Amino acid sequence: MKLLRWTAGAVAILLTALLLATTGSLAVEQQASHAVATDFPPRGEFVTVNRAKMHVICQGTGDPALVLQAGIGGGALDWLPLMSHLSAERRVCAFDRLGQDWSDPAPMPRTFATAADDLHRALMQLGIDRPMVVGHSLGGAVVQLYAARYDVAGVILIDGLTAPAAPAVAKRLNSYHALDGLAKTGMLRPIAGLFADAAYPADLRQEMRALRGQATVMQQITAEGALVFASGVDELAAAQAHLDAPLLVIAAGDSGLPEADVFLSGLRDLAAAHSQATYHEVPGAPHYVIAGHAQEVAQIVERWIATIPAQEGAR
Repeated sequence: MKLLRWTAGAVAILLTALLLATTGSLAVEQQASHAVATDFPPRGEFVTVNRAKMHVICQGTGDPALVLQAGIGGGALDWLPLMSHLSAERRVCAFDRLGQDWSDPAPMPRTFATAADDLHRALMQLGIDRPMVVGHSLGGAVVQLYAARYDVAGVILIDGLTAPAAPAVAKRLNSYHALDGLAKTGMLRPIAGLFADAAYPADLRQEMRALRGQATVMQQITAEGALVFASGVDELAAAQAHLDAPLLVIAAGDSGLPEADVFLSGLRDLAAAHSQATYHEVPGAPHYVIAGHAQEVAQIVERWIATIPAQEGAR
């Protein structure tokens, strides 16, 4: 009985300490988020999607517009090195999905189809019709869902997620969901650097770390990881079966991902099976090829766009 009393007392003390630590963390998180809003104001504009504000950065003019979707934990900032090259020829718009960086939190439950529908509503407000949708990593899944549901001029996957790679990626990303409780308190802020790749300039990495360390953003990261596991595999397989627009696949030759082999083979197989596909592999390039090889990627994209007749890809 004495041991039981001691154990109960110890548990009570530990729970109290945890509650105080969590309360303190929440207060610190609120202060940190306020500082981020002051130090790093939005770079672009907002469109309203289902009463939520979605942030977008647009540069350049000309059609077809390129619409960019980043991977898990990323956003419009990921695309800035590439946008500076692509926007010389056409309009380029990079989005923060709901829950990412400057956008409002995303309503739950959520699927890739939901993200594609949100993107379509945003594009309608911006007056963008029949875009070329471009996805990096997990963003590749979003743009494939978009192309399966809406009219596009083309699809560009830059080391994007494919159906064959999805189960292995889903297994890893689902583990992020276990961190959801810590994400709410801001205690995951120190690992935000994982979503600010070393290929980016130092000042841009600082901005990424600040934005992506916020509790709401970290929660979205853990939620997207669980999303891939829960529904993303089936959604992506169905979307790829209906992918009939011109397709450009750019693969990183040395991605460094845990699932690198199946990731690369999935991209090769998708291109081989698609009647309107062009495949490029950038030798030695890491997963963030959009940063470290931005000029080379831009040249590949522009050469490919020049080969597509103006109305091809319409459905």
